[in-house]
Amino acid sequence: MRKRIETAVEQAAGLAARGRVAAALHRVQEARRWAAALAPTGQAPDGVEGLDRPGGAAGPDHPGAAGVAGPDGPDAWRVVLARLAWFEGYLTVRSGWWAEGAALCREAEAVLGPAEAGRPAPNGRAGAAGHPDPVDDPAARATVLVAAGRLPDAERAAGEAVRRARAETADDRGGDARAGTPGVGRRGGNRERPRQALRATGRWCALLLETGHPRLAEEEYARGWEEARRAYGPGHPLTLELRAGHARALVARGWREEGVRELRAVLRIGGRGLPGLRTDLTDHQLTLAATLAEQDEYAVAAELLRELPPRLTERPDPSSPDPLARGVHLLAEVRRGQRRYGEAVELADAVLRHRARRLGEAHPYTALTRLVQAGALVGVGRPGEAVWGAARAVADLTHALAPEHPWVQDGTVVLARALLGDGRVEQGTAELEGVVRALERHAGARHPRTLRARRALEEALVATGARAGRGLAREAG
Repeated sequence: MRKRIETAVEQAAGLAARGRVAAALHRVQEARRWAAALAPTGQAPDGVEGLDRPGGAAGPDHPGAAGVAGPDGPDAWRVVLARLAWFEGYLTVRSGWWAEGAALCREAEAVLGPAEAGRPAPNGRAGAAGHPDPVDDPAARATVLVAAGRLPDAERAAGEAVRRARAETADDRGGDARAGTPGVGRRGGNRERPRQALRATGRWCALLLETGHPRLAEEEYARGWEEARRAYGPGHPLTLELRAGHARALVARGWREEGVRELRAVLRIGGRGLPGLRTDLTDHQLTLAATLAEQDEYAVAAELLRELPPRLTERPDPSSPDPLARGVHLLAEVRRGQRRYGEAVELADAVLRHRARRLGEAHPYTALTRLVQAGALVGVGRPGEAVWGAARAVADLTHALAPEHPWVQDGTVVLARALLGDGRVEQGTAELEGVVRALERHAGARHPRTLRARRALEEALVATGARAGRGLAREAG
């Protein structure tokens, strides 16, 4: 039985690495059932390699290690079951059920300690075909942390995954990990490692953007894009992915025209295609549409959305494999911007229910949809509901990120407009003034986000007849 457990875990690691998540999840669930049946028999789990850690999986300094004398200790099966539970939670997240998977991982970490996931195995053991055990992989931990809504922690784990991948690649190819040169194209070593390092860079940079570090994201995206271009060519999907990310970082830094130009170039190059390569451009087209919507270019964004496969903008059903329903969320935002408020409310309601079920009520991504819904509710004359939804979203985002985070500031603008629509003029105006001051400090006076907030404040002051004598309003002209 112990050998069956070990074999199932190895098979699951290999299946997960090949993208066969459902099959991997089934194997881990089997292994967990077998371990649960074997644990009460008193047989030591020492045959279950990689899951029974000497001194306990949490390490000797973690409280969960107390009383664990090693693989033959009385709590060894508890450690094995916890590691299997963490693996199952990770695969559940990858299956699209983020809240459920993150909860499983939290329960496991109560035994293992939060530092265990992502810590290198002391015996250096990997899964099937050399794939890393996900429980010991910081990239896997970053995936789980994103699902849990802990984006800053996820960014740190993803950064550790990049550093590890670059070091392994440099060891293989003789490159310099400190200089960020993984030695792509040199002889010897694992040929997949350079790609793995570049993919890890892309995931890390995406989280850098989401956690409010656009400068570092832009630098790292540029490095990865250039490395991929030299190694694989300008039209390779990995090159295009990193170039599109670099474009997003440019926009986040306030260089909107350059970013949009880069995104259009990605679509143009990818649309041509290259022999033997299959480039999926839907994510890049969604990114361009989202960027244009942020700049109030809703008509162009709507046209880009119409060109996408219909499944991406249809309302999600409970069995949808996409936990985010990103296309529908964006369509709701575009409809709100086009003043088609009734449609926007219906679409946002559908996405909000979907994200709350799959991600959790308080997840930052759920909060973003709640803000779209709030903006549309003001348009249909339901400002009281909008105030409640926007206030909750801002509170959730502040808790998950930080008060100065761009999502919090954008959410506060939505809340302020809802307050104004509800007749709470002084409170709404004060919120807008606070956002403008914060943006001037953190983003700069000429950043597009600052200018949009100033414009909202100007409109509020004009509408309430309070423009005269307000310094901020005069500066907004």
